Order: sequence, then structure tokens, then C-alpha cells
Amino acid sequence: MQQFEAYWVVGTRERLAYELYRHAGQRRSDVYKLGKQHETKDGWLKFTQFKGRDSKPQHMEIPIFDELRTVLDASPTGDMTYLVTQFGEPFKNGNSFATWFAKAVKRAGLAGVSGHGLRKTFAAKQAEEASTTNEIAALGGWSDLQQVELYTKSARRKMMAKNVQARRKKRQT
Repeated sequence: MQQFEAYWVVGTRERLAYELYRHAGQRRSDVYKLGKQHETKDGWLKFTQFKGRDSKPQHMEIPIFDELRTVLDASPTGDMTYLVTQFGEPFKNGNSFATWFAKAVKRAGLAGVSGHGLRKTFAAKQAEEASTTNEIAALGGWSDLQQVELYTKSARRKMMAKNVQARRKKRQT
């Protein structure tokens, strides 16, 4: 992540895509479609997730965290979508967006970094910050709590180990 951030500085389209994944925690099918029309007056994103929209729609309302707000304000965006092509047009579909993002990852000298991986990182970060499984599900739009548990398992282990360490240190004083 540090390598990507060093290569694609705030103010580039590539960094904006990365930060949307990291701070909105959404799937590719939603990240490339998000735009100013989804912002509420009180600083939230309000939209319906693309996945399951016809059978079990997930109506989302998530905060625009300060880190993301800073990047949004410093980045070029389109009129209807934050993320646009080099020609200023919205991406045609999720596949064209994913291909573009994969090239950005490669240009940063990385391999194996994907939007899906950043979504998992989002969930793990929330777990490390002591968010509950239900809170993480609400932010990411997961309806299956088992999926959230799977994504956050390693982060929760580390957090619990730190709790044990803190208790031991407290007993020693």
C-alpha cells in the first residue's frame, strides 16, 4: 500500500480509485459508479449497491471519512462519477475500470493488488479499529456476517493478542 501511495500521489485518478476502495469499502461494481450525486448534505454517500440490486437490494448510507474527503477535494472528478477515463468520460463498465486499475497497480511496480483485496483490507482495518462485525457489514454492505468474519479473522486475532499484551503489562505495573 505504501508503494502504491508513493507512486500515485493525491490528486491523481489512480490514487482516487485506490482511496475509494480503501475508505468506502465497496465492490468494483460500485466504486467506479460513485459520484457527487451520491453525496448527501451531511457528508455521506447514499446509493444502492449494484450486486443484488434486483433481488435483495442493499441501500447504502456510509460516511465519507475525512481521509477520503481530503482526496476527493484534491482530485479531478467527472460530473456524474468521481472516476473518469483519460478523456473525462465515465468508465463503460466494471471490467474496463478493473483493467485500468490493474494497469495502475502494475505501473506502481506491484502485483497481486486488486480492488477485491482492498475491500478485504477495508474490513480488516475496521476490525483493527474495534468495529463490530455488524458495523463492518453495514459499512461494506455485506448481508452475510460469515463473510465479514472471514475477511476480519486475522485482524481480530491481532487485536485480541494486543489486548492480552496490554493486560499483562498492566498486571506487571
